[in-house]
Amino acid sequence: MNPQSRHGHLHKQDFLNGRLVFINQSHNTTVFSPDNAWPHMHIHDFVELSFVVSGSGYHRTLNECVECFPGDVYAINAGAPHAYFIKENGDNLIIQNFVFDPAELLGEELGSPDHPRYCCGLFQKDSMISHVVLSPEYLEEAKRIMDRIGKEQERRQMEWEVAVKAHALDLLIMCSRRTVNKEDVAQKPVPKLRSRQIALTVMCAVMDRYHDPDMTLESIASEAFLSKSHLSYVFRQVTGISFSEYVTNVRMGEACRLLRQTDLTNEEICHACGFRDITSFYRFFQTHAGMTPFAYRRGKALAERNTQIDHQ
Repeated sequence: MNPQSRHGHLHKQDFLNGRLVFINQSHNTTVFSPDNAWPHMHIHDFVELSFVVSGSGYHRTLNECVECFPGDVYAINAGAPHAYFIKENGDNLIIQNFVFDPAELLGEELGSPDHPRYCCGLFQKDSMISHVVLSPEYLEEAKRIMDRIGKEQERRQMEWEVAVKAHALDLLIMCSRRTVNKEDVAQKPVPKLRSRQIALTVMCAVMDRYHDPDMTLESIASEAFLSKSHLSYVFRQVTGISFSEYVTNVRMGEACRLLRQTDLTNEEICHACGFRDITSFYRFFQTHAGMTPFAYRRGKALAERNTQIDHQ
C-alpha cells in the first residue's frame, strides 16, 4: 500500500511491518478547492513528519489551510486529519514522508503522549499538528539523515535498530528546535497540555470506533471520567471544530476511500462508516463532497483512466 494513493483511515501495521520507520515520497496533484477538501483528507494512528521538498501548494488541517513551500515540515500526530493540495495550474507538490510509532521508536518516556517531551518536544506547542521551517541547509541534512535510516533498515547489519533510533533522534531534535511558535504567529493562547491530551484521546477513540453508529461524545466522556460538556468544550478549544464535525469528517474520509478503492455498494459503505441509514449517508456525502456517491466514484474512475492514458 502506498500512502500517496490511499486516503481515509491509515494504520501503522500497513506501513511499519518489520521496520521502525517508513520513508517515501508522495507526489500530490489534487487541486485545492475550499468546498471539496475534506473528502481528500486522511487520518492515521501513527506520527508522520511531512517534509516539503519541491513545489508549492496548500496544507489543509482541521481548521486551517496554509500555503507550503520547500523547507516547510509538518509533524502530524495520531488522529489529526490533514491533506496536501496544489494550486490551480501550480507545480507538482513533492512531500517526503517519515512515518513512525513513537512508542516503538522512542521508548516508554519520549514515546508516551503524557510525557512533556513527547517526540522530543515536537508537540509541546500543539498536540495535533506542529509546523517546522528548515533552511535549505537543514532540509538537505534532514534528507541525508533519512537516507542513512533507509540504508540501515535495508541492510540490517549488527545493531541496525540502535542506529535507526539514533538517527531518528537527530532528526526529531533538529525539527523540534525549529518548530514555529503559534503564539507568535497567531497571537492565540496555546491550550494546556492536559487539554491537548484529552483531545488526542478523543481523536484516537473516534479513529477506532467511527464504524459504530452508537458512538457518542457522552460514551467517550464516561470512559474518560469526564463530563460531556467539559469534554466538548476542551475538544473545540484544542481542535477548533466540534466533536460531531470531527466524527462526520472521519466517516466521510473513509467513505471516499472505499468509493475509490473498493467495489462495495453504497449501502455497504454506509454501514462500514457508521452511518445509521442510507438516507443520512447520501445527505452527508452530498453536503461534504458536493456530489452524490455515484458521481464521486464515477469521477474518480474517469480521472484514473485519464492518468493511465497520459502515462502510456
